[in-house]
Amino acid sequence: WNILLLNEPELFKIYKIILKGVKEFAKFIGLNEPVTYLGCWATLTRKGRQVFPHTHNFHMVGHVAINAEPSTTTYSWKDVDNNEYHVPIKNLNGQVQVTKSVNHHSSIWEKDESRVTIAFDVIGQKHVEDPRPLPPCFPILLE
Repeated sequence: WNILLLNEPELFKIYKIILKGVKEFAKFIGLNEPVTYLGCWATLTRKGRQVFPHTHNFHMVGHVAINAEPSTTTYSWKDVDNNEYHVPIKNLNGQVQVTKSVNHHSSIWEKDESRVTIAFDVIGQKHVEDPRPLPPCFPILLE
């Protein structure tokens, strides 16, 4: 399922935040693909838990923090010289984080109420043409 396909006006606000962040990041990295696809879901993390390190194999990944303060999302990668980087970014409610598809995980959530984010993948045409199944997604224009 794709959470943005639900008929909920508040989710349209989230969609606009995501689209703005994705377009800005696509311009920043020089992504020259006018149409991509957006897959989107909610992530709920309970007290004492975390989103474990993982990687998505798409153009971009990201999330909008709904109830994620105080927590961090750490992005990890190696450069061409094999130097490792681990960059924690504070999650601020209402803010979008967008990056290339790199390993990422959340800090351990310590609050009683659940941590909530709306996560997403930006999927390119090469992934759509790949015979492996994709998450439910819909096209977005980056121009």
